[in-house]
Amino acid sequence: MMWKVLYDAKSDEAGGRGEAEVEEYQEPPEDGKLFVGNLPYDVDSEGLTQLFQQAGVVEIAETDRSRGFRFVMMSIVEETGKVVVLYSHYVATLHRRRLSDLERELVDEKRNEELIRSQIKKHFEKIQKIANSTTLPHVMRHLSSRIDEELDLTHLMERLLLADDVISCAHPDFTRIVFSLWATTIPSLYIRAQVNILGRHMTLEALFNF
Repeated sequence: MMWKVLYDAKSDEAGGRGEAEVEEYQEPPEDGKLFVGNLPYDVDSEGLTQLFQQAGVVEIAETDRSRGFRFVMMSIVEETGKVVVLYSHYVATLHRRRLSDLERELVDEKRNEELIRSQIKKHFEKIQKIANSTTLPHVMRHLSSRIDEELDLTHLMERLLLADDVISCAHPDFTRIVFSLWATTIPSLYIRAQVNILGRHMTLEALFNF
């Protein structure tokens, strides 16, 4: 915060010592700063102020820069936009620089997001491989033992080995075979689907929370 000291001019004219009044002074906003170019090489601070004062109050007109390029700071941000409209051939605003910086930041963020997506995808592919190599075989072995306990297929296997006759679709043993195959296949498909759904759900949740 800066302070501006104002003196009573009438008191000075009367020969008295002017009383100083301290007034709060707001620094110009950073967004009001412009980088201008295409200027005469010999332009000074006063000339620069006169050039842009049509757009508003010029707070700072820096001339200690390279020839043809200067910094100008307006008192309010709205005047900055007016300068851009009136003196577009002079002004190369810092906003354009900031836009280019934002574009670079967006590119970096997009690259980081793609990297994270790739890492998460590889992570859940590993989980799927683990499920295929450990979880499913364990579940299927357990299911097979349960089927053997619940369904007595000994008599059916003996008849198949002897091959004395052909089992018809209406035979109860045929129904048992179909049911056992169905009971083995459906849980396998169900577990695979659940693992995939869970993996995708966790992937999306991780990405949304990122």
